[in-house]
Amino acid sequence: MKNVKTKTRQLGGGQMKLRKLSVLMFTALVGMSTGNLAFGQTQDIQVAADVNVPLTFANVTDIDFGGVQNDADATLDPEGTSDSNVGTSAQLGSFDIQGTDGAVVVVDYDATATLSDGSNNVTFTPDVRGETLSSALSSGGTVTLGNTTSGEYTLTIGGTLSSNGATAGSYTTASGTGADPLTFTVTYQ
Repeated sequence: MKNVKTKTRQLGGGQMKLRKLSVLMFTALVGMSTGNLAFGQTQDIQVAADVNVPLTFANVTDIDFGGVQNDADATLDPEGTSDSNVGTSAQLGSFDIQGTDGAVVVVDYDATATLSDGSNNVTFTPDVRGETLSSALSSGGTVTLGNTTSGEYTLTIGGTLSSNGATAGSYTTASGTGADPLTFTVTYQ
């Protein structure tokens, strides 16, 4: 009988090992059937960039109203067809944006500029036109470089000077109390 008990113990121990093996297999099967629920997820994000040459300004021409009278506002029409109250030396402003041919560029500029004679101020409101001159280019608008010249786009600037009622004097955005120039910023889209 002693041998039988030994055999029973061996069988009992084998049964324990078999049960542990069964539990492990069941756990493994459950783990496989739940897929990645028990593990973290991954996702690749693609990265892209358009590398361009630096944007530059070229052929910059400053705006000049010439001699104006202080009984009306002065207007420089960027199309050159309906100037009013400007002197014979009046000149539109312009510049070329140069960069990568075919690239789209965002053009931002100030809504107004302030001219000063040292103690008095007048306001200039720009009217900006692209190469076609057919319609105004709003601040934040876009242009495509290379329409007429490879890698380039020309902007022409006119606008209105609030000279009506202004004190006689020589006004500029370059100096004086309260003077504030017209600033343009260009960036690739």
